Amino acid sequence: MKKYFLLATVALFAATNANAAAISNKATLKTDATLQFAATYDCEQDLTFGTITLDSAQDLSTVSVTVGTDDSVTAKTDNVALVAGQKTGVCNYTKGQNGAGTADWFVNDGVTVDNASVTITNPQGMTGTVTFNKDGYKIGGTVAFSITDNSTANLEEYAGKYEGQVTITQTIE
Repeated sequence: MKKYFLLATVALFAATNANAAAISNKATLKTDATLQFAATYDCEQDLTFGTITLDSAQDLSTVSVTVGTDDSVTAKTDNVALVAGQKTGVCNYTKGQNGAGTADWFVNDGVTVDNASVTITNPQGMTGTVTFNKDGYKIGGTVAFSITDNSTANLEEYAGKYEGQVTITQTIE
């Protein structure tokens, strides 16, 4: 009897397992990666707007000077009497960390400083804005100041050397 009971139990388990529906859970996992290359540049000549002499008898509410990518003053407001010592910025590609490659990526369209801007400040805390343009290795731009009060005391606050910097980066994906 034991024998039949064991046989019946095994048969029951076998029948139950054979008729059971299989359950399968699935998931989809997507993967991706982005590879970027950074380039190193050396700017051997800074962009300088030189010494800008203003005609203080003129309206000074807006003052601007544009230096082209060939060291020339290409535009200035009527209140600018003289610009001297201006220089175009010059930046060149050095090499990547592995030292490979001879291509100069700086001249490519992927490196842009066009319409980028930076605020420059003098020791008294007065500010101007520089916007940039690029042609090959060379960087020109426009400096603009807004002087709201033409009184002698206020003009002394605006006098002096203004400085600032912009970081030029290129990422190739």
